[in-house]
Amino acid sequence: MIKSDMNITAKTRGISQKEFLLIYTTVYNMCLQKTPGNYAEQLYNKYHETIKDYLVHYTKAKLQHCKERLGSIENEYFLIELVKQYRHYKFFAKWLIETFRYLDQHFISRTKKLPLREIASYEFYQEIFMNLRKEC
Repeated sequence: MIKSDMNITAKTRGISQKEFLLIYTTVYNMCLQKTPGNYAEQLYNKYHETIKDYLVHYTKAKLQHCKERLGSIENEYFLIELVKQYRHYKFFAKWLIETFRYLDQHFISRTKKLPLREIASYEFYQEIFMNLRKEC
């Protein structure tokens, strides 16, 4: 089951199953080591930072460009662009969540931190939705 899931996700990601396994194994090994070699906390923080960077530097920039082109966010074409960017973001977040699955299943359950999926949802809400809401 896990192997077939990895095969499906590797195909949709544009990387081979072998490459995905290598990345996943690296994350696994970084989380499994004893302190001071355990990097689970740093990986968790980097995931959070990467999600936020994507939203700020890619999604927000695309939406800003669309707004400037259309002159307003109160436009059906802006809404279409927002949905498109949300889909791209969901794909990006899903890829990262799958990559850091071990971190999500073990480190987060032990430390009671926010799960990776919740971070992705929260950051989209804060960085994109709340900013758009202010402009309406």
